[in-house]
Amino acid sequence: MASPQSFSLTNTASVSSSDRQAVGVQPDNTPATGGQTTGAGGGGSLPLTTFGDTLYENATPAPARLPGTTGTLRKYLAQVGNGTVSGAPAWVAGNFVSVLDTGATGNGTTDDTAAIQLAVTKAIAIGGGVVFFPGGKYKITSPISITTGSANVHIVGAGPGASIIQPVGNIDCFDLDETSLNFGFAFAHFSINRASAPTSGYDFNITSAFQTIITDVISYNGFNFCYVGNNTTIRDCVLWNPTGTAFTFGTTGVGNVNIDNVLGTASTHTGTQIVKITGTPTIGELYLRNLDFEGYGSGMLFDFSGGGGLSESFFENIIIDGGGGAIGNSAAVSFKGSGVARIKLRDLWLTTSSNQTALNLDSSANDFEVMGGNFSGGDGIRVGSASEVSVHGAKIYGCAGSGYAGLHLTSSVGKVVAVGNRIGNVYSGAGNNVGVLIDSGASSWFITGNDLSGNTTNLTNNGGANSAGTRYVGANMGVDL
Repeated sequence: MASPQSFSLTNTASVSSSDRQAVGVQPDNTPATGGQTTGAGGGGSLPLTTFGDTLYENATPAPARLPGTTGTLRKYLAQVGNGTVSGAPAWVAGNFVSVLDTGATGNGTTDDTAAIQLAVTKAIAIGGGVVFFPGGKYKITSPISITTGSANVHIVGAGPGASIIQPVGNIDCFDLDETSLNFGFAFAHFSINRASAPTSGYDFNITSAFQTIITDVISYNGFNFCYVGNNTTIRDCVLWNPTGTAFTFGTTGVGNVNIDNVLGTASTHTGTQIVKITGTPTIGELYLRNLDFEGYGSGMLFDFSGGGGLSESFFENIIIDGGGGAIGNSAAVSFKGSGVARIKLRDLWLTTSSNQTALNLDSSANDFEVMGGNFSGGDGIRVGSASEVSVHGAKIYGCAGSGYAGLHLTSSVGKVVAVGNRIGNVYSGAGNNVGVLIDSGASSWFITGNDLSGNTTNLTNNGGANSAGTRYVGANMGVDL
């Protein structure tokens, strides 16, 4: 086998800091460990202080030139970006535009809006690509717009602690108005930091974009985080000290939305909300997983009383802690309206104040399945007009307020099955005012095999005696043998 080729540099001409940054060399010429970097093929070494323009212009022997240019790697990428070079190799086939190359400063004081918008426009013009934010602070004074006709535009930073976008005032940070339903938008590895709390505006306003991914983004002092569009994935994000709504749904026909591994911490209850429905959207296949929201004033309120609906959706491993604040007018998680059906709720941990409800099922539609989880508040689980509801393996406790219960079946309830739950003194001193409360007028229930001990009153049944095929309460600890 031939020995690895080695090469050396014969010219140490000066290299600009931006060139060094583009090829990964520290701007201050500080060498990496040992002050050397291995050359191509593993042989020889190159002093990092000369690893800039000289690499392609003065290497001996000269390495193969990139197609269509005799300049440096940075110059080549720029030529690819402006369309003057064709035949790009596979590793740059997606195209790459740095906001520094379109005039952004990243110094935190200069308005970089126009330069960033130019970089996005260039990426759109060449059919999509990566718009890269090197480490820095980028001040913007109007939204960055991704408009109709664009596709495959990826906004990428060097990490949330390095690449920081700083919107000024009550503005959106990114607007996606993609009415032609092109696809392939992504936002990753940066933070959005507002110096003062706004009173309006979204970090991501996805009006009608298709297939959008938001990942590894930290939002500081924001108002609304995302107006959710069709086929949206949001994961691995942190919402710190917001004053508005985390996720807003208002677009007609939203489907395949996946929100996973998001932490939200609000320092004020007033005005903050986790999920808000505006208008009458129809939402299908919504997946909410691994979420932790603390201190919000209102929870996940899926209110379709005016129309629209939610179906075939899955909620799993979600923590909502009201932190002593009032969770909306209803619940930490609430479903209302006739268009809600086929909802799976697994391992939710919902805590509200003593006059609110942890989980409210008040939809006249059907098929709710609650599996496991912890519920504490006014009512732990309140079943309103919903039917075909099953509750299995839940822990419901601390619902001590007058008139409230761990499991509350109201007068308009349909069919409810509750089996194998602990509804009472799950933790020391944390029993409910009433374990199970059945209001007069409730039509159908099957409640058995539960532990109802440790409540002030374990069972209050105002709905009537057991009746074959429609009503049964029996074999529950704390009530029956």
